[in-house]
Amino acid sequence: MFVSVSQKPNLLKILNRIIHKLGMTQLNHITQEEDLIENIRGYLKDKRYFFVIDDIWDASVWEILRCAFPANHKGSKVITTTRIETVAKACCTYQSEFIYKMKPLDNQNSVKLFFSRVGYVCDEPLKQISDQILQKCGGLPLAIISIASLLASQPARSREQWKFVCSSLCSNLRTNPTLEGMRQVLKLGYNNLPLHLKTCLLYIGMYPEDHTIEKVDLLRLWVAEGFVINLYDEDREQIAGSYFNELVNRSMIQPTYTDHNGEVWRCKVHDMILDLIRLKSEEENFLRVTDNARYMAQSLQSRVRRLSLHLSFGENEHQLDDTSLNMSHIRSFALFGSTCFIPPISKFKYIRVLNLKDWHTDGHGSIDLTPICKLFQLRYLNVGREARLPAQIRNLQCLETLDLKKLDGDVPSDIIHLPDLLHLVVPAGRRLPDGICAMKSLRTLRDFDVGLNSVDNVNGLSELTNVRDLCITCSGTTPQQGTMDALWNSVAKLITCKLRAINFPSFGPITLPPPVAELDCLAISPTERHLEVLEVSSTTFPRIPNWVGQYHKLTILSLTVNMLRQDDINLLFQLSNLYDLKLNIRKTPKERILIHSSAVAFPVLKFFTFSCFTPCLFFGAGALPNLHTLQLNHHGRGLERYAESILLEGIQHLLNLREVHVVFTNGYFEGRPRPGITVDDAEAAYRKAINVHPGQSSLKIEVNLFCFVLAPSAFFYDSDDGEVVGESQ
Repeated sequence: MFVSVSQKPNLLKILNRIIHKLGMTQLNHITQEEDLIENIRGYLKDKRYFFVIDDIWDASVWEILRCAFPANHKGSKVITTTRIETVAKACCTYQSEFIYKMKPLDNQNSVKLFFSRVGYVCDEPLKQISDQILQKCGGLPLAIISIASLLASQPARSREQWKFVCSSLCSNLRTNPTLEGMRQVLKLGYNNLPLHLKTCLLYIGMYPEDHTIEKVDLLRLWVAEGFVINLYDEDREQIAGSYFNELVNRSMIQPTYTDHNGEVWRCKVHDMILDLIRLKSEEENFLRVTDNARYMAQSLQSRVRRLSLHLSFGENEHQLDDTSLNMSHIRSFALFGSTCFIPPISKFKYIRVLNLKDWHTDGHGSIDLTPICKLFQLRYLNVGREARLPAQIRNLQCLETLDLKKLDGDVPSDIIHLPDLLHLVVPAGRRLPDGICAMKSLRTLRDFDVGLNSVDNVNGLSELTNVRDLCITCSGTTPQQGTMDALWNSVAKLITCKLRAINFPSFGPITLPPPVAELDCLAISPTERHLEVLEVSSTTFPRIPNWVGQYHKLTILSLTVNMLRQDDINLLFQLSNLYDLKLNIRKTPKERILIHSSAVAFPVLKFFTFSCFTPCLFFGAGALPNLHTLQLNHHGRGLERYAESILLEGIQHLLNLREVHVVFTNGYFEGRPRPGITVDDAEAAYRKAINVHPGQSSLKIEVNLFCFVLAPSAFFYDSDDGEVVGESQ
């Protein structure tokens, strides 16, 4: 298990992250490090474990963390990494034989890394300069990548440019690898950025160390801040996306999640680059980050326009003096930590961005946001926990993003009168006011509850022709067929416009009827097939609809069908861009389903989840050449009848497979699980089945049992007679 610490660690967060990764029950209500450590020790005391604790800067941090790892004589290991030799000695109780010093890259690997980033092989004059540059980089990967990215961003391969970069570097980092020397390398890359990219990069300084940044959130923040230059009436978020990609290409931000097309969706910032960002932000009075409540007032005296608080309850006992705080100059506020330290919302008179996505309550309940109705310049509001909004927000005419993961109360009744609102996210189980057809600027609508909204609103969806991302949920009872017909008609119209992603998540026992056969409303002309994400878990189709095969841009597909045949799976082979596929089959096929090899059969599929009563897949030679993760969900009853070769038939042909996850279910009868295969027997059978895989030694396999009282739809029918196998008790 890998755990990152960083330069200014929040130990409560780190310990909670360990608890989450171990699969333990979350203990967010605990605010004492000692209690969390005791819980982790208790969980690990009889287990063999392996941890990598990365990037420790202070020996005192290790002295606390080490208490969570019991010496249980089961062959457990803990590896720590650090840049500081004294910390390394402390981590191994001053036994130097346990210290391994990372060597810099040799010349061959330095050259390879450098030119892989530059993107071309240079002629002899540039080659001589590159040798000098690499000598100064001293085999340090971050330095090599930073300089190579800088050179790659130059429009011309100029010898003068390369010589200037070389002369700007300090002396050899191999013989003198100082932090200041490394900062000079990074500063060179920063100084070469155009002004708009410098601004966008400095803004990333608001995030804590080692924080995973969602690209979608960051782009919307840049737009709301006014950082995007729009000269030709282009889409501002697309322009922001080009800024993001340029920062990635220049290695100023590091991708952490990239899709099959190479598009980066999540990123982090190297801590040394973050240090540079914070330094520049303070120099230019661009952004102030405060991690101590005592210095809050001092931070505000600088009249900085952007403020980010990183304050956690338990680490900061000092309470804020609300009366002495002047927040009128603040235009952007972000909170990472406890709401105990948030200033009164009413003090942010001219705020544009209110980012409360990553705060926690520490047991203080929801946050009162009713004063936002007077924040007339507010453009962006993102709240990650439960919040109370005012009954009316019509005065927020500049609002572009309203993202509410949880909501204490109703959606404001006049939300339909916000002309600039682009992104609306509300939790499931909330009714939108009638008249949503007026919200023509909307690009994101999540979640639209078809069980609570009026038929007029369901019909009104069809008029939101700018919507790109739509999520349909359902609370209460199953809607009438007339409502569903209106819904499918609205969806069909939106697909012909700009809709890129639609999601119908599962609602437990509620299922939504599919469109009637004669309507076939989703079969549209080739020029209108823009859909990239189709997730319909709440509707059971008789079979895979023919129209699905028409959407050749689909990258993510999730469907539940009553029956699956070979020609159905062949239909999906047409989806050559499919990256993630989830299929729930309610009745076991009469014949085994072959996933065969062909030039168009799932060439880029990386994740495949298949849910069926019994195993029925067979993988042919050359099938799924890029599959990384296979998840199989089966019923436990009767599983013992299948030979190991049938459980994962043809798995040896999945040459890039790295993970297999198996979940088998069982029902309860008279308060006890029904008879069926045990977890140990199932795991042994599946482990034996993967022995034929050429990479079986490195193949990760995980088998779990799930017992239900009310059967999930994926396992509702017995394959042989259609008899219901799950029932409520």
